[in-house]
Amino acid sequence: MIPPHVLQQISEDKSTTDTLVNVTLLYADIVGFTSWSSNKRPAEIVGMLSQLFTRFDKECLMNNVYKVHTIGDCYVVMSYRHEPNRNYAYECLDVI
Repeated sequence: MIPPHVLQQISEDKSTTDTLVNVTLLYADIVGFTSWSSNKRPAEIVGMLSQLFTRFDKECLMNNVYKVHTIGDCYVVMSYRHEPNRNYAYECLDVI
């Protein structure tokens, strides 16, 4: 789920910094998660997040966007216009 050129550089043990324009970042945070999870078992919380984030991962692949990372119950997606005629903002929205 990372850009192919980044994967190539990692496999060659190289580091790089890209400059991107027309970038969309989507932070999908679960409203009420702290309250909901306060009376749940850890396995139940992890199971729910795993199912949800697995679905998001599949949607990222289908929409050609990149999962940046997860932070607790927050899922971060990035899209940028590296090909013509892409609607990168809607591609991120289509993940959720």
